[in-house]
Amino acid sequence: HNIRMVPRFRSALSAKRVLKEQGFDTLPELMDSYFERIPLAMMTQGDIAAFPGEDGFESLMIYGQLRAFLGWHQDAPDCRYMRVGSDGYKACLGAWKL
Repeated sequence: HNIRMVPRFRSALSAKRVLKEQGFDTLPELMDSYFERIPLAMMTQGDIAAFPGEDGFESLMIYGQLRAFLGWHQDAPDCRYMRVGSDGYKACLGAWKL
């Protein structure tokens, strides 16, 4: 994939500003500009899904298997696998084939 470089940022506020400067209001809009959107049920390992996040940002996570996603969570100090139940799937904002 040919993805343009993004300037460095150190806070959620500056990340949101950089996103706006790139011409996008949300992370799903950015993902739509680079990747094919797919139904969540069609995801395979390595695909990306967006879920609601905090501070006006969506959370992008990598699909592993059996409803488990690799990503960060505000209650965890590091990147980890997390299981998403049916309510989580309903909250999904989009999925993309990589």
